[in-house]
Amino acid sequence: MDIYLGTDDGLAVFRGEKEEWRPLYIRLKGQHVTALAVSGAQAWAGTTDGLWRSRDRGATWSPAESGLGVRHVRALATCPHLPDDPGIDRVWVGTEPAAVWLSPDGGESWHEAPDVARLRQVHDWSLPYSPAAGCVRGFALGADAAPDPETAPSMDRIYAAVEVGGVLRSDDAGATWRLLAGGVHEDVHDLVTYSALPDSVYAATGGGCYRSRDGGLTWERIAEGYTRAVWLDPDRPETMLVGPARYVGALGRVERSTDGGDTWALASDGFKVPMSDMIERFVSAGSHVLALTSDGALYTARRGIWMWHPLDLGLSPVRAVAVGEG
Repeated sequence: MDIYLGTDDGLAVFRGEKEEWRPLYIRLKGQHVTALAVSGAQAWAGTTDGLWRSRDRGATWSPAESGLGVRHVRALATCPHLPDDPGIDRVWVGTEPAAVWLSPDGGESWHEAPDVARLRQVHDWSLPYSPAAGCVRGFALGADAAPDPETAPSMDRIYAAVEVGGVLRSDDAGATWRLLAGGVHEDVHDLVTYSALPDSVYAATGGGCYRSRDGGLTWERIAEGYTRAVWLDPDRPETMLVGPARYVGALGRVERSTDGGDTWALASDGFKVPMSDMIERFVSAGSHVLALTSDGALYTARRGIWMWHPLDLGLSPVRAVAVGEG
């Protein structure tokens, strides 16, 4: 297994498992890496000044933003197995200011989703820490979410988290988008869904963690606290983690639910609680989960045990994490 770590000064690739990792590459020195995605041998690195692609598991990188109209990348997602060519990845980029860009050909060309630009202007999206008009912080793929196949064609569903703007949903692989209301907090940081249950989606927001069971049409708050990270167990989606905090970037903790968010228990063993910072992102890594904090530290815990251990790999603060096959 490989882990890709984006930092304030480039990108590192490590190979290993559990808590044992050895360095493979240090690349993109001088770049502030903000987002990562991995699909087989291909990897993507978004920075504050453009997008990079690797076709050899992180060994070499080249610019891939030709036609990308916004250079500050905040989110990445990729999906292989296009219906017409299984060898080409479909890639989505979320930017600051808030926009969604789609590449149907593995990064050779980019097209902006006009609906997102229109929604940004109509709803006057903003950021509390930047003059930019909001940002797209994350994507969640719903994997062929289809209604009755006899009455409608199969759709590729994808959700996008907008800070500060709300939740977006596309049912045609990112070509068109709509803003979902239904009561979710508008400061959305992260989204997760489960491919077998595409109507179930969870949102980490500035007002807590929210759950929808109807594809984002209606929402209920299931956990309180300023939250940037939510995670579903890929094998048992009723098991989930959230990383709420008392304040923005401070006094955080980890909580766990085994019933889809109905009840919660503390799962912060290994952290000093309340934390000096908070959890920024959870990432699955085989039998383990990686937790990235807002101060750029990395922790790991075995799924189901939830004893967190620091993973100090000698890097500058880590800002983005992705996992690929070794």
